Amino acid sequence: MNNKPLISVVIPTFNSAHFVVDAVASALAQTYPPLEVIVIDDGSIDNTREVLAPQWNSIRYVKQPNAGAAAARNRGLDVAKGDWVAFLDSDDIWLPEKLEKQAACIRDHCNSALVCVFSRYFVFGDDNVGQECQSQLGPEDTNAEVLIAKCLVHPSAALVKQGTPVRFRVWGVPSEDMIFFAELSEVGSFECIDECLTGYRKRPLSVTTRPGHAMRSIQARRRWIEDVIGASDPLRAKQLLRILFESAAKEMLLARWLRKWDRYWELRGFLVREWPCSESHPTVINEWVYPRFVYRLKDTIESVCKRVNRQLLEA
Repeated sequence: MNNKPLISVVIPTFNSAHFVVDAVASALAQTYPPLEVIVIDDGSIDNTREVLAPQWNSIRYVKQPNAGAAAARNRGLDVAKGDWVAFLDSDDIWLPEKLEKQAACIRDHCNSALVCVFSRYFVFGDDNVGQECQSQLGPEDTNAEVLIAKCLVHPSAALVKQGTPVRFRVWGVPSEDMIFFAELSEVGSFECIDECLTGYRKRPLSVTTRPGHAMRSIQARRRWIEDVIGASDPLRAKQLLRILFESAAKEMLLARWLRKWDRYWELRGFLVREWPCSESHPTVINEWVYPRFVYRLKDTIESVCKRVNRQLLEA
């Protein structure tokens, strides 16, 4: 294996002219220079092309009709010339040593079946400046059973081996990322760098905040389990479905704790209807829920008590 892995950077973008320049700049500023930086313009109608003009000689620019982030990443995989591909969303950034540390990890595992090296990431933007996302896990946790239930590997933090048959499932929106890494774990091993080397920009109007996101995510992952895994291993598909439904139940409880009632009732209704008939319903699906004003009163009382206790401690 080459002692200096050749890395292609793939930046999919759609109408993100106000962010993509920063993403490209962070890729070009790496202490381990990439072989190429490829911007896949997924049919933008803003001034993306114009804002990239100062960096034109340092990037490859590929434009395609709008087909979504999954198709744009797949296009990047198809045209990349490197041995490894590092994805970077157009509104995210890297710290300068990100690729250097990932390349060192590849060299340290040159005789393994390594297909992905990823790092932890931090959240920035709005009120989340500098908050770390706790995506700590080891290679023993990077299997389909874990990755299909939890969003643990962010595309912008991942470096994947070129040449595997795995591609982003275009129909997998909005969980094409989770499906991709779960499927990739089926063909090789993962390594995690326990450092925050990637910045994930959190925006108030991100897709995760849109109504129905949780349900679409579960349905996409369910389709992958049933159609892809179920075609070759029905017993394992049944086990993965159980894990997926259990994770949905936990998400339902989190929605109640956060008082996101629309999401809570959406998830609860789905679980009541779709929970496998061969399995007994967990208690949380049939739990008693008080009227919303009771929770508002409870939250108000707890807030007042905390404020009073803080004042007493400071007195």
